[in-house]
Formats: sequence, C-alpha cells, structure tokens
Amino acid sequence: MSKIKEKESENDDAFGLYLKSQELKILIELKNQFQKIIKL
Repeated sequence: MSKIKEKESENDDAFGLYLKSQELKILIELKNQFQKIIKL
C-alpha cells in the first residue's frame, strides 16, 4: 500500500515540474511578444 503512495507522489512531482516548465515557456513567449509590440 505504501509503495503505491510513494509512486503517486513521484508522479505528482514530475507532473508539477512539467507544468512549471510549461508556464515558464508561456511567460517567456508573452514577454517576447510584448517586447516586439513595444518596438513597433
């Protein structure tokens, strides 16, 4: 039983890191778009 719980928490951590990296990509992309708009 405890083994299953450990596995679940590992998956949650990996998924959390994945979501954070996706958020960072989106934020960087938005910043780049914003800088282009300012330059125009």
